[in-house]
Amino acid sequence: MKSQVLYLRVLVGVDHNVVKVLKGYSGVLGTLNPEMVESNLKLLRNYGIPNEHISTIDEKLGVFRSFGWSDLEIFGIVRKLPMFLTQTATRIRIVVDFFMNELGYSPHYLASHPVFLTLSFDKRVKPRVEVVRTLTKKNLNRRKAGLFSVLSMSESMFLKNYILPYKDVLPVPDMYNAYLSKAEIPKIKE
Repeated sequence: MKSQVLYLRVLVGVDHNVVKVLKGYSGVLGTLNPEMVESNLKLLRNYGIPNEHISTIDEKLGVFRSFGWSDLEIFGIVRKLPMFLTQTATRIRIVVDFFMNELGYSPHYLASHPVFLTLSFDKRVKPRVEVVRTLTKKNLNRRKAGLFSVLSMSESMFLKNYILPYKDVLPVPDMYNAYLSKAEIPKIKE
Protein backbone atom coordinates (compact mmCIF):
# COMPACT_ATOMS: atom_id res chain seq x y z
CA MET A 1 0.00 0.00 0.00
CA LYS A 2 2.85 2.39 0.79
CA SER A 3 4.36 1.91 -2.68
CA GLN A 4 0.97 2.70 -4.25
CA VAL A 5 0.69 5.92 -2.28
CA LEU A 6 4.22 6.87 -3.36
CA TYR A 7 3.37 6.08 -6.99
CA LEU A 8 0.16 8.12 -6.66
CA ARG A 9 2.26 11.02 -5.38
CA VAL A 10 4.50 10.70 -8.47
CA LEU A 11 1.44 10.75 -10.76
CA VAL A 12 -0.42 13.70 -9.23
CA GLY A 13 2.35 15.71 -7.61
CA VAL A 14 1.75 17.36 -4.27
CA ASP A 15 0.14 15.73 -1.24
CA HIS A 16 -3.07 17.76 -1.35
CA ASN A 17 -3.69 16.31 -4.84
CA VAL A 18 -3.17 12.82 -3.41
CA VAL A 19 -5.85 13.54 -0.81
CA LYS A 20 -8.18 14.88 -3.52
CA VAL A 21 -7.71 11.75 -5.61
CA LEU A 22 -8.29 9.44 -2.66
CA LYS A 23 -11.49 11.30 -1.76
CA GLY A 24 -12.75 11.41 -5.35
CA TYR A 25 -11.77 7.92 -6.47
CA SER A 26 -12.49 5.48 -3.72
CA GLY A 27 -10.68 2.22 -4.20
CA VAL A 28 -7.90 3.73 -6.28
CA LEU A 29 -5.16 2.17 -4.19
CA GLY A 30 -6.52 -1.27 -4.92
CA THR A 31 -6.28 -0.72 -8.69
CA LEU A 32 -3.14 1.38 -8.96
CA ASN A 33 -0.19 -0.76 -9.98
CA PRO A 34 2.90 0.97 -11.41
CA GLU A 35 4.33 -2.27 -12.77
CA MET A 36 1.11 -2.99 -14.63
CA VAL A 37 1.43 0.13 -16.79
CA GLU A 38 4.83 -0.94 -18.07
CA SER A 39 3.81 -4.56 -18.44
CA ASN A 40 0.74 -3.54 -20.46
CA LEU A 41 2.91 -1.56 -22.87
CA LYS A 42 5.26 -4.52 -23.16
CA LEU A 43 2.29 -6.83 -23.77
CA LEU A 44 1.02 -4.57 -26.56
CA ARG A 45 4.43 -4.69 -28.21
CA ASN A 46 4.63 -8.48 -27.79
CA TYR A 47 1.28 -8.88 -29.55
CA GLY A 48 2.63 -6.99 -32.51
CA ILE A 49 1.04 -3.62 -31.88
CA PRO A 50 3.39 -1.26 -33.71
CA ASN A 51 5.14 1.42 -31.71
CA GLU A 52 3.47 4.08 -33.87
CA HIS A 53 0.06 2.92 -32.59
CA ILE A 54 1.35 3.08 -29.04
CA SER A 55 2.78 6.50 -29.90
CA THR A 56 -0.65 7.58 -31.16
CA ILE A 57 -2.14 6.57 -27.83
CA ASP A 58 0.64 8.47 -26.07
CA GLU A 59 -0.17 11.51 -28.22
CA LYS A 60 -3.84 11.32 -27.23
CA LEU A 61 -2.94 10.98 -23.56
CA GLY A 62 -0.53 13.88 -24.01
CA VAL A 63 -3.44 16.10 -25.04
CA PHE A 64 -4.98 15.58 -21.61
CA ARG A 65 -1.65 16.23 -19.91
CA SER A 66 -1.32 19.50 -21.84
CA PHE A 67 -4.54 20.64 -20.13
CA GLY A 68 -3.16 19.75 -16.69
CA TRP A 69 -4.79 16.34 -16.23
CA SER A 70 -3.08 13.86 -13.94
CA ASP A 71 -2.34 10.35 -15.18
CA LEU A 72 -4.88 9.05 -12.70
CA GLU A 73 -7.65 11.20 -14.20
CA ILE A 74 -6.62 10.16 -17.71
CA PHE A 75 -6.50 6.46 -16.85
CA GLY A 76 -9.86 6.81 -15.11
CA ILE A 77 -11.42 7.88 -18.42
CA VAL A 78 -9.63 5.15 -20.34
CA ARG A 79 -10.80 2.57 -17.82
CA LYS A 80 -14.42 3.76 -17.96
CA LEU A 81 -14.58 4.36 -21.72
CA PRO A 82 -11.70 2.65 -23.54
CA MET A 83 -13.36 3.28 -26.91
CA PHE A 84 -12.66 6.97 -26.32
CA LEU A 85 -9.13 6.31 -27.55
CA THR A 86 -10.51 5.74 -31.06
CA GLN A 87 -11.02 9.51 -31.39
CA THR A 88 -8.31 11.62 -32.97
CA ALA A 89 -5.97 13.72 -30.87
CA THR A 90 -7.29 16.81 -32.68
CA ARG A 91 -10.88 16.04 -31.71
CA ILE A 92 -9.87 15.31 -28.13
CA ARG A 93 -8.03 18.66 -27.99
CA ILE A 94 -11.05 20.60 -29.36
CA VAL A 95 -13.53 18.94 -27.00
CA VAL A 96 -11.37 19.16 -23.87
CA ASP A 97 -10.52 22.80 -24.66
CA PHE A 98 -14.23 23.63 -25.00
CA PHE A 99 -15.27 21.96 -21.75
CA MET A 100 -12.34 23.28 -19.73
CA ASN A 101 -11.56 26.72 -21.17
CA GLU A 102 -14.93 27.83 -22.50
CA LEU A 103 -17.25 26.17 -19.98
CA GLY A 104 -14.84 26.10 -17.02
CA TYR A 105 -15.04 22.42 -16.02
CA SER A 106 -12.16 20.78 -14.15
CA PRO A 107 -10.30 17.64 -15.17
CA HIS A 108 -11.70 15.90 -12.09
CA TYR A 109 -15.31 16.67 -13.09
CA LEU A 110 -14.77 15.63 -16.71
CA ALA A 111 -13.00 12.43 -15.63
CA SER A 112 -16.02 11.57 -13.51
CA HIS A 113 -18.36 12.31 -16.47
CA PRO A 114 -16.41 10.89 -19.45
CA VAL A 115 -19.55 10.55 -21.55
CA PHE A 116 -19.26 14.31 -22.28
CA LEU A 117 -16.18 13.62 -24.33
CA THR A 118 -17.94 11.04 -26.52
CA LEU A 119 -21.05 13.00 -27.48
CA SER A 120 -21.34 14.51 -30.93
CA PHE A 121 -19.65 17.85 -30.44
CA ASP A 122 -21.13 19.70 -33.43
CA LYS A 123 -24.59 18.11 -33.41
CA ARG A 124 -25.31 17.85 -29.69
CA VAL A 125 -22.90 19.61 -27.34
CA LYS A 126 -22.42 22.99 -29.03
CA PRO A 127 -26.04 23.53 -30.12
CA ARG A 128 -27.42 22.63 -26.69
CA VAL A 129 -24.88 24.77 -24.85
CA GLU A 130 -25.72 27.66 -27.18
CA VAL A 131 -29.46 27.32 -26.54
CA VAL A 132 -29.05 27.08 -22.76
CA ARG A 133 -26.64 30.04 -22.69
CA THR A 134 -29.06 32.16 -24.72
CA LEU A 135 -32.01 31.26 -22.52
CA THR A 136 -29.97 31.94 -19.38
CA LYS A 137 -28.75 35.35 -20.65
CA LYS A 138 -32.35 36.35 -21.33
CA ASN A 139 -33.56 35.00 -17.96
CA LEU A 140 -35.77 32.48 -19.74
CA ASN A 141 -34.04 29.36 -18.41
CA ARG A 142 -36.12 28.34 -15.43
CA ARG A 143 -34.90 24.75 -15.34
CA LYS A 144 -31.33 25.43 -14.12
CA ALA A 145 -30.32 21.86 -14.98
CA GLY A 146 -26.64 20.99 -14.87
CA LEU A 147 -24.62 20.30 -17.98
CA PHE A 148 -24.75 16.55 -17.44
CA SER A 149 -28.56 16.61 -17.44
CA VAL A 150 -28.77 18.91 -20.44
CA LEU A 151 -26.38 16.86 -22.56
CA SER A 152 -27.60 13.43 -21.57
CA MET A 153 -31.35 13.98 -21.97
CA SER A 154 -32.97 12.59 -25.09
CA GLU A 155 -33.50 14.84 -28.08
CA SER A 156 -37.26 14.80 -27.59
CA MET A 157 -36.90 15.83 -23.91
CA PHE A 158 -34.48 18.64 -24.83
CA LEU A 159 -36.89 19.91 -27.47
CA LYS A 160 -39.80 19.68 -25.02
CA ASN A 161 -37.95 21.45 -22.19
CA TYR A 162 -35.66 23.95 -23.92
CA ILE A 163 -36.79 24.60 -27.47
CA LEU A 164 -40.55 24.31 -27.93
CA PRO A 165 -41.63 26.41 -24.91
CA TYR A 166 -39.48 29.28 -26.17
CA LYS A 167 -39.93 28.77 -29.90
CA ASP A 168 -41.74 32.07 -30.40
CA VAL A 169 -39.74 34.10 -27.88
CA LEU A 170 -36.18 32.93 -28.49
CA PRO A 171 -34.18 36.15 -28.65
CA VAL A 172 -31.96 35.11 -31.50
CA PRO A 173 -33.86 35.18 -34.77
CA ASP A 174 -34.53 31.66 -35.94
CA MET A 175 -32.67 30.03 -33.03
CA TYR A 176 -35.34 27.34 -33.11
CA ASN A 177 -34.60 26.56 -36.76
CA ALA A 178 -30.86 26.98 -36.21
CA TYR A 179 -30.89 24.39 -33.42
CA LEU A 180 -32.93 21.96 -35.48
CA SER A 181 -30.55 22.25 -38.43
CA LYS A 182 -27.37 21.93 -36.33
CA ALA A 183 -28.75 18.93 -34.50
CA GLU A 184 -30.02 17.56 -37.83
CA ILE A 185 -33.60 17.21 -36.64
CA PRO A 186 -36.46 17.48 -39.12
CA LYS A 187 -38.52 20.62 -38.57
CA ILE A 188 -41.54 19.92 -36.39
CA LYS A 189 -44.84 20.53 -38.17
CA GLU A 190 -47.03 23.12 -36.54
